[in-house]
Amino acid sequence: MTKKLYLIAPGKEELLEGSPVSLLFLGEWIRRHSNYDVEIARSLDQIPLEKDVYVGISVTTPTYQKGLEIARELKRRSQDIKVILGGPHTKGQGKIIKRHKEVDYVVEGEGEKALVKILDGTKESIVYGDPLSSGELDSVSVSDLITLDSEYFTTLRQFGRMNYISTRGCPYHCSFCASGGIVTKKSARKVIEDLEILTNGGFSKVSMQDNYFGYDYSRIEKICREILARGIKIDWDCQTRVESMQDEGLLRLMKSAGCSAVYIGIENFHPATLSRMDKTKYSAEYTRMSKEAIIKLVGVGIKPLIDLQVGLPYENQEVREENLRALGDIGKVVQTYCSEVEIFLQLSVVYPGTIDFHRLLEEGVSEDIFESFTEWEEENGEEIKRLLEENHLIHGTGGIPLGILDYERLKKGEFIIDQTRIQAIKDYICKIRKLGGIRVYSD
Repeated sequence: MTKKLYLIAPGKEELLEGSPVSLLFLGEWIRRHSNYDVEIARSLDQIPLEKDVYVGISVTTPTYQKGLEIARELKRRSQDIKVILGGPHTKGQGKIIKRHKEVDYVVEGEGEKALVKILDGTKESIVYGDPLSSGELDSVSVSDLITLDSEYFTTLRQFGRMNYISTRGCPYHCSFCASGGIVTKKSARKVIEDLEILTNGGFSKVSMQDNYFGYDYSRIEKICREILARGIKIDWDCQTRVESMQDEGLLRLMKSAGCSAVYIGIENFHPATLSRMDKTKYSAEYTRMSKEAIIKLVGVGIKPLIDLQVGLPYENQEVREENLRALGDIGKVVQTYCSEVEIFLQLSVVYPGTIDFHRLLEEGVSEDIFESFTEWEEENGEEIKRLLEENHLIHGTGGIPLGILDYERLKKGEFIIDQTRIQAIKDYICKIRKLGGIRVYSD
C-alpha cells in the first residue's frame, strides 16, 4: 500500500488572498526525503480513510480554530488517520495544542525536517523543526514546485502578483513578530534562476515576500545586475526595512531592474513607541531614515508602501499626533514630486511566539490564552471584523488586539471590547485619510 501525506491550509474569508508557498516546499521536501507520496488537499474528500495516511494542517493564528475543526472531522471519519498540526501559530504552543485528542503531532519551527522525523516514526508527539540551510533552500527550485502541483502553484498570488520567498527569518527581534532569529537565504544565482522560470512561465509580476529582503546589500545588487544582464522582463516588489533603503544608487539599480514598489514596515513614527516595539535601538535615527527612505524611493520612481500599526495598547493622543505630523510632512514633500504614499494600516495584535506574548505571560495572562481567545473570536468577533472591514485594515484577526480590549478583564480570561478605544482608532484613521500626499489602502 502506498504511504501518503496530504497537506492542507485552511482559509478564512477576511484574510488576504493567496495560498501559502510553504505547502509546496514542504511537499517537495517530503517527496525527496521520505518514502511517502505527497498531495495538496483541496477538500477532505480527497483523503482516503485508511492506514498509513498522514495529514499535515498548516495553521496561522487566524485559521487555528478552522484547523482544529478539520482535525476533528478527520478523526470522526477515521481514527487511523494521523493528524499533524504545524504552521506559524504553533510556535511555543505545542503542549497546549496537544491537549486536543484529535491532534497526533505538533510541529514547532520549520516543518520540512520535522515532518521527515514524524514519517520516519518518531515517538515524540511534539517535534521541533530545525531551519534549512541556504544550500538546502537552493536545492528546491520554482520548477520543482510547479511540477508538484501546477494548479495550486497558480494560487500563490497576492495583489495580482506571484508570491516568491528567497529568505527565511529576520535578524531583528521586533516585539510583535515571531520571525526574528536565524536568517537563511537562497543564493543570488538561485533567485535569478527562479525569477527566470517565473517570467518564462508567464508570471511577470512577482512579490518578494521575505520578511526583510533588503538586509544584504551585495545580494540585492547581484540580483539586480543579473536581471539586467539576462534581460529578464519582470515587475517586482519587496518587503524590507528603512535601513536598507538609504543608498540612492542601489535604489536606482533596483528601479532599472524592474522594482516598482517597496513595502516598508515602519510601524510607527513615535520614538518611545518604536522603542517599546523593539523596532530599533535608535528611534530618533530610525524615524529620520524612515522619512528619507520614503522620499528617496519616490525620487527614483519606486512606489513606497508603508505598513503602519494602529490600536497599540500604549497608543495615546501624543502617539497619534506624532504620527499624523510625520505623515503630513512626508505627504507635503512627495506631492512636490506629483506623487503620493500608500499606507497599509494594520490593527496591532499579539501572536504566539512573540516577545509581546512573553510579556503577557510575565504579567499573569494564562499561557493558553490563544485557545480561549481564538474560540471566542470565532463566535463573538463581529465587532473586530467590522472594524477591520470598515477601515480597510489588512491585518488583525486571530491575534489578541490588546489596544481595544479591557486588559484587567483579559488577565481573567474575559474578552471585553472597549468602545472608547474603538472610536479613537476610527477617528485617527479618518485624520490619516485627510492628509495630502497620503493614500490609505482600500481593497
